[in-house]
Amino acid sequence: MNEKIEIDHYAADFRILQHLLKGRNLPSNLADDLDLSPEYVRTRLRKLRRAGMVEHVGEPDRGLYQITDRGEVALDFQDKWDTAADRDEYRQIVAEADPSRS
Repeated sequence: MNEKIEIDHYAADFRILQHLLKGRNLPSNLADDLDLSPEYVRTRLRKLRRAGMVEHVGEPDRGLYQITDRGEVALDFQDKWDTAADRDEYRQIVAEADPSRS
């Protein structure tokens, strides 16, 4: 079976961030490792980048990504995602705990 599974966006985001804790990686490698489509991973990485949770590093045409401090904080507070009254509350928790804000 070579079909890639599309899953809940936020669950995928947490999986991508968790995988990036191991080190920098390419979207195509992340897609293979996480059994997601490359297009889907690139879309999620763009959204994570806009949220400040990952950053593009290296050569512009290489597409190498790494997790940021904010991304690590988001993982640290992943359990709050399900218990937050709303997603804005979670974003506020992460923003306040982000060490790069200092």
